[in-house]
Amino acid sequence: RVKGAPARGRSFELWLIEGGNAPVSLGLVPDKARGNVKVPAALQHKFANAVLAISDEPEGGSPTGKATGPVLALGQLSAI
Repeated sequence: RVKGAPARGRSFELWLIEGGNAPVSLGLVPDKARGNVKVPAALQHKFANAVLAISDEPEGGSPTGKATGPVLALGQLSAI
């Protein structure tokens, strides 16, 4: 959980990191206090033991497809 809103002109972006693979953007974190991020079906099988990361990016998300700003949060996923 990231508290607060991004600074003006910035967005929070959510990333999936699976093993040694390059991070994959899951889209922008909603600006509202609560929101949902829809995970494409093609990526759902990659969540077991993956890591989610949130980075601070330019408004609208990373212009390069890779995280360009600092990582604000990391969370290890595990099957339950």
